[in-house]
Amino acid sequence: MSTYEAIKETIFDGRLSQWESHLITIVVTSFLATLAAIIMQSWTRSLAHKEQELIEKEDSLAAQKLILGAVNHILNNFLNHFLIIRINLEKNTPIEKNTLDMLDQSVADVSEKLRELELLDNPAKKASYKKYLPQLNYFPVRRRAGLLKGFNVKNSWSYVLAVLH
Repeated sequence: MSTYEAIKETIFDGRLSQWESHLITIVVTSFLATLAAIIMQSWTRSLAHKEQELIEKEDSLAAQKLILGAVNHILNNFLNHFLIIRINLEKNTPIEKNTLDMLDQSVADVSEKLRELELLDNPAKKASYKKYLPQLNYFPVRRRAGLLKGFNVKNSWSYVLAVLH
């Protein structure tokens, strides 16, 4: 403020009355405060937009992890049927018809479940995976975008990764 007062006195050469000086100071400081508010508002909007993008990336990552987990579960169940056949072959015992029927049913189930996964309407919804991952009891809590309330990028990613592993 002292620099401002010195510049004002230099420009007006002491010709201003006390009220004129106060009025100019009020106008200039109001202008600067408004300018600072506009800059801060723009900055917070930019941060809120970046936060929303990060939330969408986290949701996308979580959905991808859920899809991969469901596919892994489906394929592991399918491969278990091949292990039964392998055990029979190693023992040189004939493969029973019910084992082959079970394998045929497993092929049909895998095909159907993978097709259903492909057609999921909302891959980010936990409920979409209960059919494929019955043990599923976790999913990252979706934060609402809002002026970075306690937002910390490092903690958010480690939370998502910890929850999904």
